[in-house]
Amino acid sequence: MILLATLPVLAVVVVASLVEQGRQVERAAQEMDVLAALLGSGQEQLVEGTAQMLTAVTNAPAVTGNDLPLCTQYVERLRRQSPDMVNVGIINLAGNLTCRAVPPTGDIRLGDRIYFRNAIATGKLSIGEFVIGRTTGMKTINFGMPVKGDDGITKGVAFVAIDLKKVDRKLRSIGIPAGMEVRVTDARGTVLANIPADFSYVGAPVADAVVLKAIRAGHDGRVAPAADDPLHRHHVLQPVAVSGRPGLFVVLSASHDSMLAPAVRSLMLQVAAILLLVSAAALVSWALSDRLLARPLQQLLDGVGALGKDDTAGSPRLPRGRVREITQLQLALLRMAQTVRRRRQQRDRALEESTSAQQGMVEILDRMSEGFVVVDEAWKLTYLNQRAIDMLQKGRSDLTGESFWSLFPDEPGETIRRACERALTKGRSWDFEKYYPGFGRWFEVRLFPSPDGIGVFLHDSTERRQTLEALREREVRYRELFEFNPHVMWVYDVETLRFLAVNEAAIAKYNYTPQEFLAMTIADVRPEEDTEELMEFVSTPQTVNTALGDARIWRHRKQDGTVFLVEVVTRPITFDDRPARLVLVTDATERQVVDSRLRRSQTRLERALEEKTRDLDLAGKVLESFSYLVSHDLRSPLQVIDGFSRELAVKSGDNLGEQGRHYISRIRASTQRMGLLIDAMLLLSRVTRAPIRNEQVDLAPLAQSVVDERRAAGPGRNVTVDVERPMICTGDPGLLKLVMASLVDNAWKFTSRRPAGAWIRIGQKISEDAREMVYFVSDNGAGFDMAYADKLFVAFQRLHSTAEFEGAGVGLAIAHRIVTRHGGRIWAESGSSGSTFFFTIGPPR
Repeated sequence: MILLATLPVLAVVVVASLVEQGRQVERAAQEMDVLAALLGSGQEQLVEGTAQMLTAVTNAPAVTGNDLPLCTQYVERLRRQSPDMVNVGIINLAGNLTCRAVPPTGDIRLGDRIYFRNAIATGKLSIGEFVIGRTTGMKTINFGMPVKGDDGITKGVAFVAIDLKKVDRKLRSIGIPAGMEVRVTDARGTVLANIPADFSYVGAPVADAVVLKAIRAGHDGRVAPAADDPLHRHHVLQPVAVSGRPGLFVVLSASHDSMLAPAVRSLMLQVAAILLLVSAAALVSWALSDRLLARPLQQLLDGVGALGKDDTAGSPRLPRGRVREITQLQLALLRMAQTVRRRRQQRDRALEESTSAQQGMVEILDRMSEGFVVVDEAWKLTYLNQRAIDMLQKGRSDLTGESFWSLFPDEPGETIRRACERALTKGRSWDFEKYYPGFGRWFEVRLFPSPDGIGVFLHDSTERRQTLEALREREVRYRELFEFNPHVMWVYDVETLRFLAVNEAAIAKYNYTPQEFLAMTIADVRPEEDTEELMEFVSTPQTVNTALGDARIWRHRKQDGTVFLVEVVTRPITFDDRPARLVLVTDATERQVVDSRLRRSQTRLERALEEKTRDLDLAGKVLESFSYLVSHDLRSPLQVIDGFSRELAVKSGDNLGEQGRHYISRIRASTQRMGLLIDAMLLLSRVTRAPIRNEQVDLAPLAQSVVDERRAAGPGRNVTVDVERPMICTGDPGLLKLVMASLVDNAWKFTSRRPAGAWIRIGQKISEDAREMVYFVSDNGAGFDMAYADKLFVAFQRLHSTAEFEGAGVGLAIAHRIVTRHGGRIWAESGSSGSTFFFTIGPPR
């Protein structure tokens, strides 16, 4: 009876254990998913840090400036600051290691490295495979990023070699549960780091064929155990993206037995306890009466039955038995109930942790730089990250439930949807790229099947497409420049020395047909005695010191055997994915003739310049003598004439009569006007020869001071003056004040005949081509005839008589000379009423 009574308990325990085992396996698998995502995030941080460092290297002036010593110092200092960097350097387009942190051990070519080729091909960050460094001899993983010049053309590749011990430390920064094996591999499945630690496995391919195949296929997520695996191991793969493609993989593995170990251990303990209790009860049953055992055992069975029917019930309430064994069974049942309750709590906590991990995964997806979408079997959108919402330009609620193919429809005649559905049905991913007018963008779309539906990665490739189109157009232009360049140009293969391309000028110069050229080597256009020197030259590594390359004089031979001197400039390039050199050939014989003529012309020009300089010096001295003559020898007689005329008018004015007094007044007016002309000539001379002191000047206060002076001199004038502030330029403050004085005086004078409403505006504006600032002085005065505008700035040329408007006629000429000496321009416009004078300071940008 005791044995029969314990069978339900055993059945309940076994059934509960089997259920728990299934849940344990699923929980362990979920824990592996979450742990793989966390470990992958750690490796993504390593990739991101490396990308940021390479971005800084590719933009460093020491790298972009083609200064090899400075570049070497820079990368050496960078490596000393980061011990985990085994090596840092720059690879040119020919694949040569030109700038590196580790001292060179010889001529090293890295053009065969995967990260170098991918960086050149994609123009983005790339990752290589496991290598043992040729320079350092250490186990490393390499990253590369293209180096571009200011014109956007790729000049080489910056690379960094990361010590795999850093990958191992990054892997160990997160605690790994016992029984799990973790590995980090490259895209080919080569082990870079593993837990449990065994550095001897680093560099070897993953031993599990199923995992190796999944890695090379770019699988993401769980991998079913191999049929012939005795340990029945479960695997989870977490790819680590590098420039949108898997570059590293985090692989978690755990055997089925290790996943079940907690549940099996608990079952064994429970069965052992029950068997011990049953054995004890069987021994005691011989000595105890049925009265002492029946009721407690029945109550015990009732409690077991209740526990078996409802695992959510609390601990069963059992009266304390009088038999010790019964009491022990009761206590065991209570402990079993407590164990069930504790496991239920553990399950609930695990579910909460799983929910939290899922929430963390959602946050990670929202921070992705690419759009991510999940669709169900009916192609309805069930999840979108924030980047996808931004790309699709709608709200989350509007997009959820919408058909994927309504957002990305096929055009008439396209078969993208059918091909995609066929690939997904076979469990394969599918990629396509297309322009969608509804968004006005190009999209790269990658779809892959998953247990929860279909995952979709969206990438906005509009900028890349525009760049490729620009590159294609640039290539066409470059080919046209090459083909139709009047200078002889060709491209030859670095390894075979064969011609790869020649332009029309080369064909015309050497008299070979294009077919003959392409069947020859560069040695065939040189005399035989120069072949040895040529081979020595091409076999020696060349250091390019200029933008065009190094120039050298050679002897070349035409088809008819004629030998002539040429100047050859070469530059390394990549032509049809092979290392080559671009050659520019100039006929040195013709250049020598031209140089001789230029030297003779230069000698004649220098002699002429010396003569003109002497003439200019002489003219300056004559001008100084003339200025002295005007200011002293001419002014003195005028002062004498004016003085005697004034005395004659005062003392003998009554005796002269009306006509005599008129003559005296005209003599004095003429002498005074002659004095004004002399002052104007002297001022014009000083302006022409005065040195210019350039500094920042605000024209507004200069103009305002001139206006204030005119108001003080003529308080009866009512003129509205509007001065814009500020008006900044660069020039000589004293000379620029003369410009403003001349233009304001001109406006002040020609508005004097307006009885009311006279105005003057002083301001600035940007020129129509936006290359320079134009300053102006505008008025509503008398104006002038535009047919005579060319005479405005000529000294002593007047468009109005002195009877109409006073003045010497040199103010605008002075302004013209000052503006011209500052490298600017001055011009005027006039309409039916008023005129505007414009000027600039300095040449246009």
